[in-house]
Amino acid sequence: MILHHPRTCLFFSVMVVFCLFTTTSAHACAVCFGDPDSPMSKGALMGVIVLLGIIVSVLCGVTGTIIFWMHRARQLSIQQSNHSSTNI
Repeated sequence: MILHHPRTCLFFSVMVVFCLFTTTSAHACAVCFGDPDSPMSKGALMGVIVLLGIIVSVLCGVTGTIIFWMHRARQLSIQQSNHSSTNI
């Protein structure tokens, strides 16, 4: 394993200490901070609504296709059973 080498352990330790002590505080945007009246929050909400609409329409299309295939398979089964009974 790489971390068994003393230089590698020292390097990662120094990097962790460096990252811990040199970071500044993060400032949250309006969406993360929670201002519901900001334009950024409203835009994010509209984006979620649009994506939800796309997902629902795709799922409805898949469901409609499955129902169509089930209906068509039932019709073909009936036609095949009628065709085989008339040939006997």
